[in-house]
Amino acid sequence: EWRALMRFEIDRCRDLYRSAEEGVALLPPASARCVHTALVLYSGILRRIEDADYDVFSRRARVPTPTKAFLAARAAAGRRR
Repeated sequence: EWRALMRFEIDRCRDLYRSAEEGVALLPPASARCVHTALVLYSGILRRIEDADYDVFSRRARVPTPTKAFLAARAAAGRRR
């Protein structure tokens, strides 16, 4: 039941993230880069939860620091993808 709930909630988050993308495009460029980076990072956490078979109790699902640094540098350079 836990895994089913987590799958449902992750799907729901992804739907919200997709709808948020439309709003990100309306933000000023610097803000859009920051918010888009957050969307990418939070999506990465969802993938990590799935990779851990939805076990969020044994270990914290997180995006590695080098990945965060890379995405931050890319956003600072004005690149989104």
